[in-house]
Amino acid sequence: MSYKKISLSVAASLILGTFASAQTASQSSSEFAPNSIIAYFSEDGALLPTRNGSEYYRYFKDIVSGCYLVQDFYSTNDQKQTDPVCFTDPTELQSWFPQSMQGPLIFWDIQGNKMQEGYSQQDGGASGHWKTWDAQGNMSNYELINGEVVASYFDSEGNRQAMPVAGGTFRTILDQDPETGEYLVADYFTDSRTRQMDPVIIKREDLLSWDIQYRNGTYTYYNDEGDLTTLEQYNDGKLNGTVTNWYDGIYPAQKFDEMHFTDGQQDGLYVRWYANGYPKIKVSLANNDIASMECWNDEFEALNSEQCPALFDEYSYDATDAVPALEENGTETAPIEIIIPEHETYIDENGDELEIEAATDTEASGDKATVIFPQDEEVDFAIEQEQEPETEGKKLLKSIKNIMNAL
Repeated sequence: MSYKKISLSVAASLILGTFASAQTASQSSSEFAPNSIIAYFSEDGALLPTRNGSEYYRYFKDIVSGCYLVQDFYSTNDQKQTDPVCFTDPTELQSWFPQSMQGPLIFWDIQGNKMQEGYSQQDGGASGHWKTWDAQGNMSNYELINGEVVASYFDSEGNRQAMPVAGGTFRTILDQDPETGEYLVADYFTDSRTRQMDPVIIKREDLLSWDIQYRNGTYTYYNDEGDLTTLEQYNDGKLNGTVTNWYDGIYPAQKFDEMHFTDGQQDGLYVRWYANGYPKIKVSLANNDIASMECWNDEFEALNSEQCPALFDEYSYDATDAVPALEENGTETAPIEIIIPEHETYIDENGDELEIEAATDTEASGDKATVIFPQDEEVDFAIEQEQEPETEGKKLLKSIKNIMNAL
């Protein structure tokens, strides 16, 4: 039963027992005599034929109430590496990475100092609360989730907490690069224990922060039901690539919208879909301007371009009546204030022609976005920057402001 060192910035180095898939035993358990050595292992856990060159050996004590009691020792000085451990699967008796361990697990270093203590529920010790001791005898507590060390807990607002909080999340450490000091982490929902964010590599300064500042690669988010909600691509801390959001609670999964970024600047196509899968809006961006814009109703019938802006501000979808109306992707969008010059008419989303008095003030106030229709045929959008929401993966609001926030 081997160890893996993971350096944490919040405490001394933790020495973690790592238990992976079981090796195939070379002998049947019926051939093992009680009170005898049944296996020799190299430093990395490879099964060896003799004690010569081995780092550890395993002693088979007896069978008690269905438990195969074994104990591991250091070959160099016969110091115990573990206290007796119960294996419930006899085929794992010669495995360095057993999964069938049941009960207390206590590990010792080669000098006889206690290193680690926890409990296994036939999961190889992959989940539960553990204690470790450093070379000076200082104790640290930590939690393992599926073999991953919990680095920090957060509440629903992203504030760090000392203990798990209902409605919050927690971050686990899968690995650390000793050369760069970067961590491979994943986030989980506290209540459901399902993954909220797929593994990503982050810097040490972001380890205990919910709002990760320095981002590289793909960030993938899920809701607490395990459904994919958002995918973002970053390079050097900036959005670079595709950002995709999915509707909540629709099966099979249906994209809500998709946009593209280059070095933090939005460009290319922005596409939004109805819940039934038909496209709703398509906007082409080029040179910090709108090159073209198209939109359709939920039966995939083309609409006039004048009708498109109103579709950005629809709060709910009800394409089939089979799905209850929801806020788009769970994110509230700000109302859009439409200002139209003199002698213009506005076609609403139902195709009705409305007469609206000319507006003189073209600046938006509060959290509203402003859409201005000039008298020529070009369409410009003046969008006020809005505050980002607290939750990761929900930062890009699903409104026209979101589309043009980089312009």
